[in-house]
Amino acid sequence: MIILDFGLKGGYEIFFMKKAGTFYHERTVWDDFLKAKGDSWRHRDYAHLESIFPVNIFEGTLLDVGCALGDGILYLTDKCPKVTKFYGADISIVGVKKCQNDPKLSHANFFQHDVCEKFQEKYDTIICLQTLEHVPDPEKAVRNLRDAANKLLIVGTPHLDKRGDSDHMWSFDEEDFVNLLSFYIQDWKNIYWTWGYDEGKK
Repeated sequence: MIILDFGLKGGYEIFFMKKAGTFYHERTVWDDFLKAKGDSWRHRDYAHLESIFPVNIFEGTLLDVGCALGDGILYLTDKCPKVTKFYGADISIVGVKKCQNDPKLSHANFFQHDVCEKFQEKYDTIICLQTLEHVPDPEKAVRNLRDAANKLLIVGTPHLDKRGDSDHMWSFDEEDFVNLLSFYIQDWKNIYWTWGYDEGKK
């Protein structure tokens, strides 16, 4: 295990991949993963978010980064009456095309994007759940997310890799991203940060 310090208050811990030589941020790896995964599994992450955060305050344009097969957007659609348009972004073109061809997701727009690259547009609300542990530069990803958010950003990852998978590159705790985001809440398995959140809106 190697400890890397990107200049934040807390360092990150990087784990060697169990599958030697595989870089899990490559688009082709995620294409294969989503082909094999099935139609729906990530709605559980959004249900958990709803249990700790007032998702009904989400408003304007909403972008889900790391949207996979769009089941998070399906879950949130009826729970966010103030959202005027849903968008989804994922590194996998397979996932994006599945979303674009899913009639249940015709109310949303989807596009391929690497979170480690700058976004071309800005969005009122951005959600990024269970994604940063997979990318090569989490700090750069968070900066890109924050730059693209007009009003609210929510970032969630496994806490101390307690949802450990072979494709996780990083482990996070309360000390991370302290100069970029505000720590919101940590439970046994997950940790969340926000930017632009006003608790008075609860």
